[in-house]
Amino acid sequence: MEMDYSQLPPDKKIGGKSQKKIKRLPLVVNSTKLVSQNMLRVNKILYYVTEKFDTRTSEMKEKRNPSEWLALECRGQELQGNMTLQTIRTKIWKSSGDIGYYITDEEINMTLDEFKAKICPMGEAQRKLMCFQAQPTPEAAEKFPEMGSLWVEFCDEASVGIKTMRNFCIHISEKNFSTGIFIYQTSITPSANKLIPTVSPATIEVFQESDLVVNITHHELVPKHIRLSKPEKKELLDRYRLKESQLPRIQREDPVARYLGLKRGDVVKIIRRSETSGRYASYRICL
Repeated sequence: MEMDYSQLPPDKKIGGKSQKKIKRLPLVVNSTKLVSQNMLRVNKILYYVTEKFDTRTSEMKEKRNPSEWLALECRGQELQGNMTLQTIRTKIWKSSGDIGYYITDEEINMTLDEFKAKICPMGEAQRKLMCFQAQPTPEAAEKFPEMGSLWVEFCDEASVGIKTMRNFCIHISEKNFSTGIFIYQTSITPSANKLIPTVSPATIEVFQESDLVVNITHHELVPKHIRLSKPEKKELLDRYRLKESQLPRIQREDPVARYLGLKRGDVVKIIRRSETSGRYASYRICL
């Protein structure tokens, strides 16, 4: 449908300059007549659409009072927050399955509507309802006999202090969990972090919610990492006649090491692809 440009008012600011007539718009330097005509048509169309959009927007604003606009904005923020939490929840369930824990497909493939019905009964997400425990699969338990049960907790508090972390550590110890994952929203105090080693031999991993929005192991630039069992580690050292100190190292704070839950002394196999040599493997020890 063609637009009627005759309705456009002659005196308007287009391109930041006031023109008496649209036909007198400055042309592009060193441009042909055809290009300048097309530019003029584009300016007219943009002006027409902008005027119509501004008119409709102003009419909508007049029909709604400030409280309605505030309610709409809050509802949008709430929906965005629920979508982010659903993404984080899905990522943590998938990562638990990747490291050897039994996870059902129903939990991983939960839709946003199901998430809102289960986790947001009052409209706002209840992070306590997102906590869960998991047991290792038979294959993982056979490969890693020391691998025990897992507890994942989402904290409702924006800032985590000593009291909250102490309660979490007590829960891990009393329930005999071998691994605990604590997920906080904004910040955690240094004093709370000092309580983490007190649950030994159990281990606690602490993550901020923003760290779990993206699964880095699924990125194309991140090679595949496979944790070796103790017999596989011994076989590797014997085959190449190496000592642990001679292996390349991976830091305990490395994102992939935290994702896999590597402990000091664990060896990880890294499989990379090369255009010249194809697939090749390297090994690193966690320090």
